[in-house]
Amino acid sequence: MSTGIFGPAYQAFQVISKETLAIAGTSFAPVAIPGGYTQLKLVVQSVPAAAAAWWVRFNGDAGANYTWQYHQAQAAVIEANDFGGQTHIKLGEGKSSVPTQLATDIGNTPGQEHPTSSTGAQGSTVGLYGGRWADTSEIAQIDIECSQIMAIGSQLIILGVRY
Repeated sequence: MSTGIFGPAYQAFQVISKETLAIAGTSFAPVAIPGGYTQLKLVVQSVPAAAAAWWVRFNGDAGANYTWQYHQAQAAVIEANDFGGQTHIKLGEGKSSVPTQLATDIGNTPGQEHPTSSTGAQGSTVGLYGGRWADTSEIAQIDIECSQIMAIGSQLIILGVRY
C-alpha cells in the first residue's frame, strides 16, 4: 500500500453488515463492529409509517455523551439547530410513507472522539446532520433506532475502511 500526504492511500469500503427488517419495527438489531475500522459508513433505506427520525448510539452508551446539529431545507424554508448533552445522535428525518435514504460517515480513529456527518433526502426536503460522540474508545457496536415503525424490507448497511 502506498502512503499519501494524509496517510495510507485510499482503500475501498468493505461491507461489515447488511440488515434487512423481516418484520416492521422501530430498530435494527445491534450490529457488532470488528476492530480496526478507522472510517465507518452507515446507510439506512426505509419507508416510515409516519413522520420519523433516526438515531444512532455507539457501544450501548445511553449516557448524555452525544452532541448533534442539523441544517434542513425545503423549498425556500431553512431550519437549523444544535443539541448538546444528548443520549444519541440524530441521523435524519423521513416523511410518512415516503422512501427515505440516509448516509452517515463516522470517524473511528483510536484515541479520538467520534465525529459523524449525515445527509438525507425525502421528498423535496434535504437535511445535513453532524454530531460527535465524546468517547475515545473504538466503536464496537452500533444501534440504530427510528421514532416510528419502519416497513418490512427496510435496510441498514454498514461499511468500513481499515487503514
